Amino acid sequence: MGINQGLRQEMRTLTATLRILTKVIAGLLAGVILIVLTAVILVGFTGFGANFAVQQITKRIASPDFAVHVGRVSAPLTGHFTIESVSVSDINGPYVAVEDVTLDWSPLALFSRRFVAESLSAQSVVLDRLPAAADGAPKEKAEGGGFSLPVGIKIDRFDFPQIDIAAPVFGEDYPLSAAGSVTALTKTISASLDARHRGRPETYVKADVEYAPADNRLDLEAEINEPQGGLVATLMQLPGAPALNIALDGDGPLSDWQGKVTAELSGTALGTIDIHHRLDNAGARMITVTGSGQFAPLTPEAFAGLVEGTTALDIAVTLSPSGRIAISKGNVTTGSFALAASGAYDPKGNNDLKATLNGVDGPVPFSWPMGEETLDLAIENASLALTGLPTMPIFRHP
Repeated sequence: MGINQGLRQEMRTLTATLRILTKVIAGLLAGVILIVLTAVILVGFTGFGANFAVQQITKRIASPDFAVHVGRVSAPLTGHFTIESVSVSDINGPYVAVEDVTLDWSPLALFSRRFVAESLSAQSVVLDRLPAAADGAPKEKAEGGGFSLPVGIKIDRFDFPQIDIAAPVFGEDYPLSAAGSVTALTKTISASLDARHRGRPETYVKADVEYAPADNRLDLEAEINEPQGGLVATLMQLPGAPALNIALDGDGPLSDWQGKVTAELSGTALGTIDIHHRLDNAGARMITVTGSGQFAPLTPEAFAGLVEGTTALDIAVTLSPSGRIAISKGNVTTGSFALAASGAYDPKGNNDLKATLNGVDGPVPFSWPMGEETLDLAIENASLALTGLPTMPIFRHP
């Protein structure tokens, strides 16, 4: 009898203890949830909390050669998020400044792992110079595996009406405007861009891309146009910086896609290059590039002699999923040289790759700027062969 009473007393004590522990744990969970909800509300739905969070983040990421200063922000989870200003600095001071950023977006879309915005804009973007290289900055190690976004992105419209790139970047002040849209979801990648020089509207870059691998479709249209003295011609070091137009147009299924590249200089057509991409059932990609034209005017002066006269391309390459690259045709001819390549490179098997270069009318002149000096070569003929396993390939240059 006394034993039973002792057991009942112990059971009551254990039950009471479990009840107390349950209440304590429930209270702790409720407290944690309340704290989290309070933090979310303060940070996400109040300007005070949002600004406090931004200050803490910018302090944590700051270093002697990198700092971000963010002006006042609004509550981000209301769907209408604004940032007064953002500036990025290095050891020499600020080099990028962005003013009046506005984002109209859907916070609830994040639950479906998508960033969805109706619009993204900034009243002004100023790039005074390129950032200084950090001393002793660690080099990033290249790793295998593809890059993938943690969330899908869909921005119906972005608009940056005033982008000012200062002379230290391109050698002259470059005022731009840019607008467009971008979508990067699981089954579709699409983007449109219309960027123009504010002082010279005939200087523009336009592009429309629609890539839908699940639907076996790629549509691509792009154009670069600028008058004489434009940025692209200047950067390419084209003599006289002539008026330039380069266009790319292609569409169709990925399994049988065709595209065309055309180029004009000062209103004169230079040539056309046709691109054909095919995909077989085994996943091998067959790419052919054919075309001809007078491309020397599009080449920097130091290398113009290599492509003088008519340049003709006749290239056919097969890329296998295993990494094997097979060249069935690799012919490039200009007024100066003829290059022929054939064979295959296989990182997992035997290699049998050959290439020959011959001058058309004597040695091929070649100049390579080296600071204040120039390396001048004259190549009459050359050949190269790569044979054997990838672990111990054999190079031959007869």
